[in-house]
Amino acid sequence: EIDAGSDVLAVDADSAGLIIHDIAQKKGIFTIGWVKDQYNIAPGSVLTSAIQRLNVIFLEGVNIAIQGRWEGKSYRFGILEGALDIAPFRGSLSTEQEQQIINIKNEIIIGNRLIDTEK
Repeated sequence: EIDAGSDVLAVDADSAGLIIHDIAQKKGIFTIGWVKDQYNIAPGSVLTSAIQRLNVIFLEGVNIAIQGRWEGKSYRFGILEGALDIAPFRGSLSTEQEQQIINIKNEIIIGNRLIDTEK
């Protein structure tokens, strides 16, 4: 995708993708990290990161089990539960763009915007 002219790459590989951030930065391509805030890997090139908080996911599962509600099914935890979040943008977006993303996140939290998780 780098040679295909991409402007932004989503690097969904945690530490396995660290080299991609470095290569993209050298080629002037922005990236989006995954699992934790990866800005420090390529400052100015990493626009943001999707933060995955495993501690929240595990705690949610434990609480469901303690309450006797555990069932043999898949559970999904996201922004609403605090299991997923977005790292700071650090000036990589305009104020308007950043506010639009914050608004969408807030709509998800209050239930006004649904994410199709079946795809």
